[in-house]
Amino acid sequence: MLTRLALRLRILLIFAGLAAAVLGFLVLALWVAGRRLTGQGADTGAMSGAVPDALVLDALVLAALIA
Repeated sequence: MLTRLALRLRILLIFAGLAAAVLGFLVLALWVAGRRLTGQGADTGAMSGAVPDALVLDALVLAALIA
């Protein structure tokens, strides 16, 4: 099936798949980091580090938007 496509189109599909995979890994990494920073991933006890964690989460989202 792919042999009937032009070489340029096949290369475009390879890079489109690679871009989709990178975006998927980025979303997964941000989701895991967000759960960990909001305290859903571990038992945090007291709210001792709530403000720095929120700032780090905002920084992660900003870095993802830039990427």
